[in-house]
Amino acid sequence: MTVDNEGAVERGEPPIPTSPPVMSAATIWIGGIIAALVAAFAFWFLITKFGDGTNAQAGKLDAIKTAGSIVLGTGGFVALLLAARRQRYAEIAVKQANEVLDHQRRVAEDTREHQLRVADDARHDATQRRIIELYTKAADQLGSEKAAVRLAGVYALERLGQENDDARLRQAIMNVLCAYLRMPHEVVKSSGPSMLGKWPATAPVRLDFKEFSVLEAVDDESAVEPDATRREEQEVRNAVQRVICSHLRPGDNRQDPVSTFWPDIDLDLSGASLASLDFDARVVRNIDCSGTTFTARVGFGRAVIEGAATFNGAKFAGIADFTSTTFKGSAAFVEAKFADVAFFLSAHFDGQANFYRAQFASQATLQGCNFGGVTWFDSVQFGAKADFINARFLDDAFIGGVGFHELAYFDRATFEKQAFFRATLFQAKASFEGVTFNVPPEFEKACAKLPIGKRRGGADVWPPGWRLRDDESYGVTVPTWDGSWGFLVQDESRDVNPGKISMESLTFEQ
Repeated sequence: MTVDNEGAVERGEPPIPTSPPVMSAATIWIGGIIAALVAAFAFWFLITKFGDGTNAQAGKLDAIKTAGSIVLGTGGFVALLLAARRQRYAEIAVKQANEVLDHQRRVAEDTREHQLRVADDARHDATQRRIIELYTKAADQLGSEKAAVRLAGVYALERLGQENDDARLRQAIMNVLCAYLRMPHEVVKSSGPSMLGKWPATAPVRLDFKEFSVLEAVDDESAVEPDATRREEQEVRNAVQRVICSHLRPGDNRQDPVSTFWPDIDLDLSGASLASLDFDARVVRNIDCSGTTFTARVGFGRAVIEGAATFNGAKFAGIADFTSTTFKGSAAFVEAKFADVAFFLSAHFDGQANFYRAQFASQATLQGCNFGGVTWFDSVQFGAKADFINARFLDDAFIGGVGFHELAYFDRATFEKQAFFRATLFQAKASFEGVTFNVPPEFEKACAKLPIGKRRGGADVWPPGWRLRDDESYGVTVPTWDGSWGFLVQDESRDVNPGKISMESLTFEQ
């Protein structure tokens, strides 16, 4: 049989071992007979040729004996070579046998690994089918008309995500739960007074000298009577909120989080109506609460938002607590409305912070905030005290066109770059005591109400180099704002009486 070892090598297979040629029995017998004949002939020849006993013949016989000894030695050497040949062939046979065993072992291991992979794939497929079935069943339960079935679906999804450490599955579960919260539902009528605050009596105001609507409240007339069905639906929604929040708390050690923590989660709660939300010390990657209504207190204290935080158009009916919250990405509160106290105490905005046209009906506490990126407070309305004490603005700060209806405190605040207070209105006391401007600020067309003695909060403390032109003969009028107003001017400016000037005759570009 012909062995194709070259083809085996080309196919990546081990070469098939071949046996050395075997000496036949006939060859051995023939070799023995020839050796016996040669020995007999040599004996006869020596006896007949050199057997007469003379000295000369004896010397020749000794020479022949010596030659014979050499021949015998040569034969012995040949025998040693044959023995070495047998040893070599024996070793080759052992090596080939070992190679065969190694090949068989590798084949067996490869076969076992393949079988294990097939089994693992089969188990994985079975697990994925089971997960899909459970996920689909739980999601279907959320659409049930019975609250108990919906609750079962919520907790089934939670259990499914907790038992399977699959980031995509957990994100899908969060997507479903968030989608449930985004679904419209009827607001249950509160047994007590409305949680939503009212805008100050000076509203509506003109911002940028264009009319805009004030905080909209969900009053008792727009709510519905709390029957059993609506109460049950609210319980389901509360359960969904608790499930979402319970898996976003990493615990005290972020490097070694608790087992119930689900990392790298995105939340889309845009347009949802949420009751009291406990997001304290939670960690989320991105969160979108655009147009979301928070009907009660919401707590984001010590929360970490690693990506984008979007609260554009959100409405906060109760207290909004963002104390020590860390916004690692951009934070947007464009046209957000805060009916109750808003706490941003010691919050960190590592990226851009945008509060354009936001409305604060009650106190806004931004004391000790750290704004790392460009910050926009343009056209914001502060209906009560605005506290920026010890705030740090590391990039440009745009605080133009802002309406401070009550006290405005910027004591010991730091502005590392340009600060724009263009066309900002101070209706009550303004305090910039100990403020630091590393770049000269801009207060062009900023105004404060006159006379000073009738303004709430006492005497103003303006930034170094700035003062209020407080003579009423220099006053101007502001549409929709009562009384007379004075411009902020730099100390070296000339006191030229411009007469009565209407703010409507001025151009305020944003």
